[in-house]
This record gives sequence, structure tokens and C-alpha cells, in this order.
Amino acid sequence: MTKKKKTNSEEGIVILIKPHTKGKFAVGITTNYIADTPEKEMCKLVALGAAQLMLEDPDPFYERGIEISAQTDNMDAIKSEEFVSKDDESNILDLTKYLDKSKLN
Repeated sequence: MTKKKKTNSEEGIVILIKPHTKGKFAVGITTNYIADTPEKEMCKLVALGAAQLMLEDPDPFYERGIEISAQTDNMDAIKSEEFVSKDDESNILDLTKYLDKSKLN
């Protein structure tokens, strides 16, 4: 039996947002994520922080979602390259720029 090659999305941590009850939502994070490199550990910490911020103050996330939704509604859905082109790195963030090096081990 051959081992299935992992895709990039399978190697990432997932923040799950789903409806809970009327007007409420639940936030969760994948539990099978293995943070076995410093980069994966950083991703895990960012995901934990983002999930907690969503729970504590969801308004900015909701408002930004409305803004982005309005932008994407004006795009041709068939032309996905309008949103993110192949060489676009605008969704890549260098977190090391923001780290306080004095707080690291």
C-alpha cells in the first residue's frame, strides 16, 4: 500500500468556525496537528491566539469579513486568479518580524 502524500492544507492547522445556535457560533482548532518544527509551533500559537481573539471580540472579524465579501462579490468567480494569482505572496506573513526576541527561550 502506498502512502498518500500530504497536501499543503493537510500540513496546516485549521480554525473551524461553525453555527452553534441562533446568533451564536462555535470556534475550534484541529486537534491532530503536530507542531514538530519551530514554524509549525508558530502557526499553532497564531491559530490559538486568533481563535481566542475571535471568541473575545468577534466584531472586528465580522466587520472585516463584510468588507472582504463585498470585494469578492464584485469579482468574476470563474477567474480565481483575480483574487490570488499564482505568484501572489500577499497572504504570506513573516512572523519573525513581529517577535519580541527577548521573550524567546
